[in-house]
Amino acid sequence: MQGMSIPMLQLRHALPALGAILCAGAGSLMASGAPAGAGARHDAPVDALDVAGTVVVHAGFLSDVLGDTLELHVYLPPSYAASSSRRHPVLYALDGQNLFDDALAAGGEEWTLDEILELEPAGIPELLVVGVIAGPNAVRDLAPPGSTPGARGDLYLEFLAEELMPFIDESYRTRGDAVIMGHARSAVLSMYAIWRRPALFEAALALDVPDVDATTTAWTQARPQGGRPWIWFEQVAAEKARPSTTELLANLQRHAEVRFIISGAQASRSARIVAALRAAPLR
Repeated sequence: MQGMSIPMLQLRHALPALGAILCAGAGSLMASGAPAGAGARHDAPVDALDVAGTVVVHAGFLSDVLGDTLELHVYLPPSYAASSSRRHPVLYALDGQNLFDDALAAGGEEWTLDEILELEPAGIPELLVVGVIAGPNAVRDLAPPGSTPGARGDLYLEFLAEELMPFIDESYRTRGDAVIMGHARSAVLSMYAIWRRPALFEAALALDVPDVDATTTAWTQARPQGGRPWIWFEQVAAEKARPSTTELLANLQRHAEVRFIISGAQASRSARIVAALRAAPLR
């Protein structure tokens, strides 16, 4: 987290059945008190993290649906500890390793989402953020059916709906509205998720949508299964033309509200995320 004076916090072990909390500025390790959900384990080692605010680490979340053990990083909004009655919307981020810490992020550059939300920017409600760290089968997990051999996008959506979201709702003070966010490869999965299960999410934030073929987006030929999805569809202006965009947008716009955004080449990813969160139709 360059340019910010935030102390490094050491998490030396995970607490079984509880998860561990990192509190920036406090330097302390505490049991979270969050109950374990069905299929959850919290007994894997966790490396040191450098975070702003409070992040709960669930280091060994066992998914029976996927047959894998995943790691979750859950950011708690600034007022979470002070108010025992206030509930919060949830942002499910499919690229959890990129959110909070340079040491984990692809390319060594985090998205500074923790610092952003600690500033309580205008137009964005206090969010609880669930970062799902890419698992051992991420390439297949984040692929919609038919897009690649062995694609498990349907299973991943089942994991979200049947395991992860119930666990978060049981363990934290959520208020029932949620947004799903993906970047590049996972941007397509985020759109697929809200298309197939629009009742689960208020919005899908698809950042830096890649060029995709018709097979990858064949799911857009069928109507969403209940409800009209809201999709933030973002691409970066400096990259080469993506011939699939026009057709994909046309398919999405038939049955969804789509905000098509072309971000400037110099726009930071952090600024782009802020713009998307401000636009999302959270209650």
